[in-house]
Amino acid sequence: MNIVLKSTLRELNQVKLEEPKTLTIGRSPSNDIVVESGRVSAEHLKLFWRGGVPYAVDIGSSNGTFIGGDKLEINQPYQLKKREVVIMGSEDVMFEVASISGERGTQMFRTDDNKVYIIGRNPSSDIYIDTPVISSSHLKIEKRDNQWYFYDDGSTNGTYLNSQQNPVKSDELRRGEVIYLGNYKLQTNKILQFLEEQSSPESENLKLSKDIITMGRDPKSDIRIDHPSASFHHAKLTKTAKGYTIKDLGSTNGTYVNGVEVRRDTIVKQGDEISLGIHSFVLSMDASRKPVIKKKRTIDGDGFYIEAKNITVIRKDKETGGPITLLDDISFTVNPGEFVGLMGLSGAGKTTLLKVLNGYDKPTKGASYINNWELSSDTYDVLKTTIGYVPQDDILHPELSVQEALRYYAKLRLPSDTTTHEIDDKIDKILKKLGLDGTQGTLIGSPEKK
Repeated sequence: MNIVLKSTLRELNQVKLEEPKTLTIGRSPSNDIVVESGRVSAEHLKLFWRGGVPYAVDIGSSNGTFIGGDKLEINQPYQLKKREVVIMGSEDVMFEVASISGERGTQMFRTDDNKVYIIGRNPSSDIYIDTPVISSSHLKIEKRDNQWYFYDDGSTNGTYLNSQQNPVKSDELRRGEVIYLGNYKLQTNKILQFLEEQSSPESENLKLSKDIITMGRDPKSDIRIDHPSASFHHAKLTKTAKGYTIKDLGSTNGTYVNGVEVRRDTIVKQGDEISLGIHSFVLSMDASRKPVIKKKRTIDGDGFYIEAKNITVIRKDKETGGPITLLDDISFTVNPGEFVGLMGLSGAGKTTLLKVLNGYDKPTKGASYINNWELSSDTYDVLKTTIGYVPQDDILHPELSVQEALRYYAKLRLPSDTTTHEIDDKIDKILKKLGLDGTQGTLIGSPEKK
C-alpha cells in the first residue's frame, strides 16, 4: 500500500509513502522532507500508517495544520482521504493526497468508489458526536454492492443493534432500526439520510469561480439552503482585491462568521466558518489553490441531542434575602429520538431547569448545549429555530382552526419572506408525519381538539 502526494512545491511533489513507513515534514534538517518556510515549524507534521490506513498528525507546530478548512488538533491523528488538501501553516506550503492504493481489507480506507464514513468523537469525523461514551472513531460505514454496512472500529463501549443487550461488530445498515454507540441512540433512518445527502452532487465543494455568490432559500441561489431557518435571499459572497467578503441581505436569523454576527461587509479568510440559519460552510482551497466553499455541518445533522453541563442556579431567597440554590450541578444528556420525563415535587426546580435548557434563563454556573453548540446570547439567534417549548398553561386561541393557529405561529417564528404556500406545505407535512392529517380545519376550541 502507498499514498502519493502532489504539490506545487518541489519538496512535496510526487512524494510516495509506502506502508509501514513513517514520514516527517518540517524546517529542521532532521526531517525526512525539509521545507524552508518561516510558517513551517522545525517539527511540523508526521505521516504514518495504522492498520493499513494513512494518517497525518500535527506534532506541535506553531502555525497549525489545516485539512479542508479544519485545524488539526496537536498530536491527534487524522485519517487521510484521497484528494484532500493539507496546508502547513500557510497556503504557500500545501500538498494534495493524489492517490491511495492497495488491496482493500477490513481496514477500509477511503477511495472515490468506496468512501468510508466515520462516526465518532473526533471533530474530523463525518458524523461528529461530542459525548464521552463515544470513542474517537467509533463506527465506520461503507457501501458494498449498492448496500451500506457498518463496522465497530474497536470502540471502548461497544456497538449494539436495536437493543443494548444485542452487541454487534458489523451488520447491514437497514432502515427503521436503532444503533446504540455505548448508550447513545442513533436512528438508522437519520444515518441513511445523511449518507444519501453526502453522496449527492450538492454535497461536493463549490468552486468560487464567480465574482458574486448568492446564498439562501431561493432555488436560483448559487448555494441553496432548503431550510426554514434561512431567508429567501440570505447572504452573498463578493470577490474583492483582498479576497471574498460576505454581506447579510437582511435575513431574519442572521449570518455569522466564526460565531460573530455579520453586521457589515466582512472579509472571509481561509478556514473561516460561515453560518446561515442552522447550516455552516467553510472557505477552503483546492489543490490548485483556488477558493472553494464546502458544507461543514448542520446543527440537526443526525438528530438533536440536548446536554446539560454542570448547571447550577443560585437566586436570592425572598424571605431571608440570602442566597438559595435551586439547581445544584445538574448534568445529563438527552439523545436523539429519546422521550424523557422530568418528575419532581412542586418547587423541586423542574420549570427552572427547563427554562435554563431552552435559553430563557441564564444559569449561575454551567451551560446547556444543542448538538454541542452552547446556548448563549451569541448563539441564540442561530439556535432558536431548533427550540420548541410548550408552557404548562393553555395558550392556544380556541377560535382558530389548526391550520390558522399553525400558520399564525409560523409567521412569528419563520423568516419574514417565507410565503404562505411554503408555510401551508410545511404544515401539511408535519400533520401527516404526526398522524394528524385531515385536522387542518378543526377548531382549537372544539370538542374534537383532543
